[in-house]
Amino acid sequence: MISSAEGFGRITPLIRTLILFIVALRPCASARGQVKSPAQLNQQKAEELLNSKKYSFQDLLNGKPGAVANAKEIFALSDDPNTKLRAGSVLLRIGRGDQVQFDYLTAEARKSLDYANSMPWPTLYDKDGNIVPEKPNPEFLKWCEAHKLNAWDTYEAAYYQVPVSWYFLAAAGDPRAYDLLTYGLHSKNVMIVGRAAEGLARLQASQAVDEIIAAGSRAPLETRSSIGQALLCFPDAKAQAAADELIKDKKVLALWRAEAKSKGTKAFFPY
Repeated sequence: MISSAEGFGRITPLIRTLILFIVALRPCASARGQVKSPAQLNQQKAEELLNSKKYSFQDLLNGKPGAVANAKEIFALSDDPNTKLRAGSVLLRIGRGDQVQFDYLTAEARKSLDYANSMPWPTLYDKDGNIVPEKPNPEFLKWCEAHKLNAWDTYEAAYYQVPVSWYFLAAAGDPRAYDLLTYGLHSKNVMIVGRAAEGLARLQASQAVDEIIAAGSRAPLETRSSIGQALLCFPDAKAQAAADELIKDKKVLALWRAEAKSKGTKAFFPY
């Protein structure tokens, strides 16, 4: 009969061997869990390029070949929409973009516009265009409930996330976007309307002044000022007079008029 001590002595080497075998396998299992997909590797590379100090933003604005190549690689590798939108917008703005960047910006803008126009606007306004406080649009709430969406999150998205692609499209200043920008003036999303007006101002599309003025006249108070600021960037007397009507705070009007003369559309776009 084998004593307990003898049994323990005999089993211990076997257990030790098994433990060592399991420990040896752990790094392999861990490595398998850490294997990244091609998309993840591309995103990692894009982030490394973004964080690199080799080229500055000013290098890109100055069209330095290395910085331009860097921005194009970031655009190609990244799967983050905001990163791609920004890179594509700047490249188009400095005249170093390709069709692929333009197509991406317009596709994202159209996608945002379609979504925005499918949704009732969350805010109610009185007859003067003022926000009705603490009373969201009941149709918006019904829409959120029907689509199983959190109303507050969707409200924030409508104001701050959905219009992002329109900001970058407008900032790009690509004349090919003229028709899409004028179409944006009729969006249900009042933030998109403001971005579209700014984009047309960047293009100095004087033929769109009447449409911008019309958009300002039907816009709620919270959007009228941004449309008025866009109109200030046109030397057209009609545009200037309309801006006077849309921007009620005359101190702000004087400040924005001075900025429009000195900076143009760089008053609301950084590049």
